[in-house]
Amino acid sequence: MRTIPAVAAALLVATGLVVLRPRRDPRPANPLPVILFTVDTLRADRLGLHGHDRPTSPNLDLLAREAIVFENAITPRSKTTPAVASLMTGLLPHRHGVRSLYQPLSEGPATLAGLLAEAGYETAAFVSNFVLKRDFSGLDRGFERYDEEMPTREPRRPIHERSAADTAAAVRRWLAEPRERPFFLWVHWMDPHGPYRPPVAHFEAAGAERLPREAIPDYQYLGTEDRAAYVAAYDSEIRCLDEEMGALLGELRARGLLDRSLFAFTADHGESLGEHGEVFEHGANAYEPCARVPFLVRPPGGKGARVREPASLVDLVPTVLAVLGLPARRLDGHALFDASWNILPTPPYRLHEREDTVRAVRSADRKVVATVERGTIVRLERYDLRADPGEANPIEPGDATWRPLETVLARYVEESVDPFLNLADLVARRRRELSAEHREGLRALGYLGR
Repeated sequence: MRTIPAVAAALLVATGLVVLRPRRDPRPANPLPVILFTVDTLRADRLGLHGHDRPTSPNLDLLAREAIVFENAITPRSKTTPAVASLMTGLLPHRHGVRSLYQPLSEGPATLAGLLAEAGYETAAFVSNFVLKRDFSGLDRGFERYDEEMPTREPRRPIHERSAADTAAAVRRWLAEPRERPFFLWVHWMDPHGPYRPPVAHFEAAGAERLPREAIPDYQYLGTEDRAAYVAAYDSEIRCLDEEMGALLGELRARGLLDRSLFAFTADHGESLGEHGEVFEHGANAYEPCARVPFLVRPPGGKGARVREPASLVDLVPTVLAVLGLPARRLDGHALFDASWNILPTPPYRLHEREDTVRAVRSADRKVVATVERGTIVRLERYDLRADPGEANPIEPGDATWRPLETVLARYVEESVDPFLNLADLVARRRRELSAEHREGLRALGYLGR
């Protein structure tokens, strides 16, 4: 296991700026194609590769055997737009400035697509979530093609999204086009974001726990208060998505693209399935169901490995730059590999937030969560994730071994929380500016009113 001194690690993570030796030549030394799959609202612990007992992800599980799997990866924030902005910039939300679904990414931060376009790459994105549309998210910067077509609505729900099958079909059409340059392909799959109505019900409900009807959002309601029915439907959504992704991965493999590409897979955030009093919600807390995400990287030719040290979505950009041999940048993330695919030492902590009221720091085995009021920490929760993976029993203060995490967390709060920022007012102003189309789409997705 890779370790570095705790004090040095705390400083690295708190400052969040790691600089690799830059190269003067802007062209990549190792111009691999880069393929990125991201999934909306996908919990790590509902996948077989992370120990789930239902066969929700057979295709991903096979891929994981050929990939470097980060077992303790987290998202910087459990909302789509801020999380994806972090993924594409290598910056934490307080640095790239996207704090809510209603804020587009500004022109300031460089994006992975923009950096690769400057290096001569063809860039294409296929997104399936309404909030990732270009005029709403600003995440199209650097993409020559930004396919956001969502022309149809599912017959049982008026939601602006694209199904996994339609997304895969659009990507296949793009793959069939001739190209002479290396490419960056990003595919964002909307399934299994709620409501959970999978094309095929792969799993049956098992359990008798009843949920309060008022705790179930109207857009999620399936006509029952049986928690097991929702969990089974969520797992079935994942299985249906895995089948579509598996078919597309098979095509990438048949074309020889998978074995000569840097392939990465992750999610923007997880989902609460009733833990900690949160029902079918994400972004409301910093607990593992929402914060922990799958994250794997497959090198050309494949290389199976498991890494317990924590990783984050912000690590993607520096990792891609390092592997391709492109000049490094000052980022919050850390390169996970070098150009020879050697696993690099990185700080043993990663950071997570919820608006300006919650900050958290996570190591491989521990987490500290801070509740913040006007920039001041008013409560700390400490969790031993090995002994208490459900985060049900916070550790009382007094153990000095928690101090390095607490030091990092205090610095993170100091740097990232603006006591004068009223995020609720900012969101309210942005909502007033929304078009009728945006309002309708967000209401169908269950976001308006939250």
